[in-house]
Amino acid sequence: MNGIIKNALILTGLALIVGLGYYLYTQNILFSASNDTDGLPGVSAVQSEQSLRRLKELEDITIKNNIFSDARFTSLRSFSAEIVQLPTGKSNPFQSVN
Repeated sequence: MNGIIKNALILTGLALIVGLGYYLYTQNILFSASNDTDGLPGVSAVQSEQSLRRLKELEDITIKNNIFSDARFTSLRSFSAEIVQLPTGKSNPFQSVN
């Protein structure tokens, strides 16, 4: 008798967990399927609005080229070192090493 009650409780618990999981799964699908609930804009609408606003800000930026003709810019010197090309590898990679 004790084993039957134990098995019944386990089956009931599993059925409740499966039912709760199914309920939460369907609620999540319903929530994600409708972005415009209660008149509120969806996440994608907000993100696209922000993207359009940033695009407008980027289009309004003007770059002035007069800095490149300034004497302070043209008097700059480069301190970079020239890279010497060294021979690398073998002409025939399958040639045996002697």
